[in-house]
Amino acid sequence: MLTRSIWATLVLSAAVMALSGGGCSSGGGGRGVPTGFTSFSAVVAGKDTVMEAETRVTDYTANTTTGQVTSIGATEMKSGTFTFALGSDFTKAILAIRPFPIAAPVITHSFDTADGDTIIPGALLDPVATGYYVAATAGEDELAVISDHNLMGFEYQSYGVWLNGIDVGMGIVAAMTAGAATPVLGVPVAGLAVYNGSSTGFYVDPAGESFLAFADFSAAVDFVTPAIINVVSKGTQVLNVNSLVTSANGALDYTGAGAVALDGSFATVITATDLAGTLDGKFYGPSAEELGGTFAMSGQNGSRYIGAVGAAQ
Repeated sequence: MLTRSIWATLVLSAAVMALSGGGCSSGGGGRGVPTGFTSFSAVVAGKDTVMEAETRVTDYTANTTTGQVTSIGATEMKSGTFTFALGSDFTKAILAIRPFPIAAPVITHSFDTADGDTIIPGALLDPVATGYYVAATAGEDELAVISDHNLMGFEYQSYGVWLNGIDVGMGIVAAMTAGAATPVLGVPVAGLAVYNGSSTGFYVDPAGESFLAFADFSAAVDFVTPAIINVVSKGTQVLNVNSLVTSANGALDYTGAGAVALDGSFATVITATDLAGTLDGKFYGPSAEELGGTFAMSGQNGSRYIGAVGAAQ
């Protein structure tokens, strides 16, 4: 799905960051049993913390020489967990996906600075990735883009996209939304709310070229029963993961509308210029202060767009 150029940039950025004194604090052992997540304010530095997660997963194959995607499967919704540790930045990030609803999560994407992996603020890779962390394994086989809760102002959630199997040209792409979900009694039953945030994803064009995509995202929710939600993603910028060239791609901007269930989950149908699909998610925080979700879109020309969103009031 991509060639090695992105790793050279990530490793150099991490080295410069460390020399300047802004490197990630070390990870390593002694973290003990993970603590369940309630809010970022309650996270203990250096301690493993675990969030419940919902993921949208697909598999892919790619040419390891050119980096072009040769096939990509249908997406599936699965539950899982997101385990992380924080120093000044993320020092550890693990996405575990349950193969079946009753099965224990299986680790499919893992990054740990104590093992030589790289996790850096996205702005060091490219300004278009400001507001995110970018993670890459030392073995150059996994990549992730994870929301920076500080820059985005999130207290109750995280989201991002994950990719593995790069070294062998076949693996799993996952979009993740995770956090402290709003309890049923915390979901409003009246009133209007506007949420503003961002979106990231993997986009594969008709020729098989791969891009990281970044966009503004907003949602308007009318909580009167039956509740409805309208979503907008706009201002999309893409970063070619092989050439590292950025450009605007308004054809990936999308809009959509859907229903909100009594438990706070929502489902929308979304459309862009040549793409259509669905965005599903939930609210986070004691009283639906934030929302997050994952989406998947496809085009008749063979293009695919898979990603995640997060927003707060």
